[in-house]
Amino acid sequence: MLQSPVMNLMLLLADACPSGQVQLSVKIGGSNCVNGIYDYLQRVVTLIEGLIGVAIVIAIIVSGLQYITSAGSPDAVKSAKKRLFNAIISLILYLLAVAIIKALGLGGVLG
Repeated sequence: MLQSPVMNLMLLLADACPSGQVQLSVKIGGSNCVNGIYDYLQRVVTLIEGLIGVAIVIAIIVSGLQYITSAGSPDAVKSAKKRLFNAIISLILYLLAVAIIKALGLGGVLG
């Protein structure tokens, strides 16, 4: 079905950002309108923080499953413990990085 020029204009205006905001080609944080580079960086940092947090949780779960399914094999238990240790170190570094980002004022997952 062909759309009229008026319908195209209405669709264009519906996607437009309020005055003073820039429209992005990709939605970040539920919206594709940002107030400037600070707002854009805040949304990107929040997205990256979330992805890293999910990856760390997955690593902890995988290490737990690896430990459970090791069936007492010393090599498998050692590998699972090493993976869990690395995941916990990653979690500590992640929390320190979030604290530094918060101190800089770029927002993030934790508020």
